[in-house]
Amino acid sequence: LAQRERWTWAGVFVGIAGMTWSLGALAGVGVLAMAVQGMRRTEWRTRLVVLGQSIGVPLVLGSLYPLYLWRHYGSPFAFLKAEGMLWHRHFAFPWTTLAAAFQHNGLDLVVVVGGIVLLVAGYRLLPLGQWLFACAAFLIPVVDVSSAGDPYSISRYALILFPLFIVLARLLRSREAFTVYLVFSVFALMV
Repeated sequence: LAQRERWTWAGVFVGIAGMTWSLGALAGVGVLAMAVQGMRRTEWRTRLVVLGQSIGVPLVLGSLYPLYLWRHYGSPFAFLKAEGMLWHRHFAFPWTTLAAAFQHNGLDLVVVVGGIVLLVAGYRLLPLGQWLFACAAFLIPVVDVSSAGDPYSISRYALILFPLFIVLARLLRSREAFTVYLVFSVFALMV
C-alpha cells in the first residue's frame, strides 16, 4: 500500500500490526522511509498530509493497547514489566550476543552471522523501506537477550523476516550457488 502511496491504509495496517505483534510496529520504519522518499516530489502541504497519515494513524492505533494496559493494570508498559519478570531479558551489545551464540548454540551462530550477511547484501537488493524494517527487526533479538546471555530463539525471529528471504532468493539465482547453500544448510542443521 505504501508503494502505491495509499498512506492512510498503510498507516492503518502498521497500527494493527503494532497492536498484534511487537515487531509489527517496526513496519512503520519502512512506511516512513517510503513516505520521505515520496515527499521529494510533492509540495509542503501534501508532505504534511503524508506524514500525518503515515505516522499519525499508526501512533493513534498503537496507543490503544497501552491505554488499555494503563486503565486495567495502572501502567501503559505493563508488558515490559511482565517480560522482565518472567523471561529475564535484558540489553546486550551485538558482539556479546555473537560471542554467546558461538559458545552456546551453533544454529544461533549461523542465524546471527547469516542474518548480518543477508542484511549487508540486502542494502543494494531491497527497497529502502524493507531493508530498514529487516535491520530494525533483526537487531531487536540480537540486543535483547535472556539472562543466560544467549540469543534465545533468534532463529524463530529471523524466520519471519521476509526481506531476508528475498535477498537470499536473489543471491541464489544460479544453480551452483543454490547447491552450495543446500549443502551448507544440511550441515548447519546437524550442528
